Amino acid sequence: MPVDPRAVLSRPAPDPDHTVAYGEHPDQIADLREPTVRGSARPLVVLVHGGFWRVEYDRRHLGPLAAALAGLGHPVAQLEYRR
Repeated sequence: MPVDPRAVLSRPAPDPDHTVAYGEHPDQIADLREPTVRGSARPLVVLVHGGFWRVEYDRRHLGPLAAALAGLGHPVAQLEYRR
């Protein structure tokens, strides 16, 4: 049975720890997640979403993945960008 690709849009994830701007355009922002596991330093993971150039696909659909990576001890940045 085929999976609806839009199902990724409804998966829940906790809110990011911070949202920061990296430019002047409203879409030039990044959600940042701090590692939830402390210990040895792990590399920053930068997630850049795909999205078929459709507005409904943005950085937020990567929230569950970002939260899982933070749970493994990685700091994570989910980038949004001008389209």
